[in-house]
Amino acid sequence: MERLIIENQTDLLMEKVLPYIAQVVELGKISGNKNKQYCYLTSFKDGIEVLSGRNKQSDRLIIRRDQNE
Repeated sequence: MERLIIENQTDLLMEKVLPYIAQVVELGKISGNKNKQYCYLTSFKDGIEVLSGRNKQSDRLIIRRDQNE
């Protein structure tokens, strides 16, 4: 069983951030450590970033705006 936690740190509604999540999930998991996880940081041209983390029970994707913009 897989578990995905989505944390929206923007002012956008969830239905607006789901396409970003879908793109990250579509790209799949990478292996750069013991466990495969989604890309650590995915940046989009419009200033949205998706950060990922993983623990034993779930994946977490955090959506935020680029802090440099």
